[in-house]
Amino acid sequence: MKIKLTIYNTCVHVTSQEQADRLRQVCIDNGLPIWNDKIAFRFDNINVKPVFECNNEGFAIYNSHSCIVKHIITETEWMELLKQHNDEKTT
Repeated sequence: MKIKLTIYNTCVHVTSQEQADRLRQVCIDNGLPIWNDKIAFRFDNINVKPVFECNNEGFAIYNSHSCIVKHIITETEWMELLKQHNDEKTT
């Protein structure tokens, strides 16, 4: 059985502070929960490959070790999942 990918069971490798800021703004613009901490979207705060994902605190940039059970996708793929998520909310 194939697992349906969602914005909540995937993660995206983050390669710059610009990307982290962009993902944070996308969350805000779409009413998604974010970890409201001053370090939540600081790219330089993570020593091991940083990833963007949602956990109990909300969406933020986390250490890639937390992404073990999630599917790693590109930012573009995540944006497509977000579009599907938003479409499902309106139907």
